[in-house]
Amino acid sequence: MDNAQKAIMIGVGLFITIIIIAAVMLITGMGQNLLNKGQTQVSGISESLMNDLTQQYNGKTFSGTQVRTAAVQLINRDESGLTVTIKKGTGSNEEQSFVSGTAKTDDINTWLSGQDSVKYDGSVTTTNGTVTVTFTKK
Repeated sequence: MDNAQKAIMIGVGLFITIIIIAAVMLITGMGQNLLNKGQTQVSGISESLMNDLTQQYNGKTFSGTQVRTAAVQLINRDESGLTVTIKKGTGSNEEQSFVSGTAKTDDINTWLSGQDSVKYDGSVTTTNGTVTVTFTKK
């Protein structure tokens, strides 16, 4: 009788352990799903906010000074995934990209020096979470 009672107690203990493990796995799975949904929503909100911030530049014409001011403001936002590309002409050496958080105001001012009378057309593109604001000489 003593062995049967021990066997029953071991069986009950194993059964309770299995139930606890299953419950933990269920809760972990639900938490992981919530986390994934939250990350997707935050990513979508972030991209939407970036588009809203840069939409003011889309398809508008700016002077060189306005481009300089806009580029500096965008770059100084220090948000990852934002690139400001300025094209002063058609050649490859006439294009410069500035990535948020790494570019300095002096870099942009140097690149745009002497361009105050030139007009720029701003366009905004979003690819894989990277927002690019491009100012192209008209």
